[in-house]
Amino acid sequence: MVSLTPLIDIIFILLLFFMLTTQFNRLQGTTIAVEAGLSSTAATEENNTLQLLLFPDGQISINDQPPVAIKTQSFEQTIADALNADTRLVLNIDDAATLQQMTELLDTLHQLDVPEDSLKVNL
Repeated sequence: MVSLTPLIDIIFILLLFFMLTTQFNRLQGTTIAVEAGLSSTAATEENNTLQLLLFPDGQISINDQPPVAIKTQSFEQTIADALNADTRLVLNIDDAATLQQMTELLDTLHQLDVPEDSLKVNL
C-alpha cells in the first residue's frame, strides 16, 4: 500500500514555493480632469482644442463631424495628428453613454499615448 503523506508534503512544499516566489504587479491607473456638466471654458475655446463627443451607441464625433467608430483608422489618425500639434482633447460624454463605452475610449486614447495632462473629461 502506498502512503499519501509524502505526496501531500510535496504538494504543500510546491504550493509554498509558488506563493513565495510570485510577484504581483500593481495596476497603473490614469488620472484625468473631470468636470460635471458641459461647460464652455476658456480652454475649450482655444484653437488647439479637439472636441470629442461620445454617443450612446459607442461612436464618437470629432469637432462636430459625423460620428465614427472608436477603433477606426481615421479616428486613430486624427488623434495622432492632434498629438503632433500639441492639441488639447476635451471629451464630452453623452448622458446615455455607458461606463463601458467611456472606459473603452479612455483605453484607446491611452494606447495612442495621449498624455494625461492634455485630456479633459466633461460628464
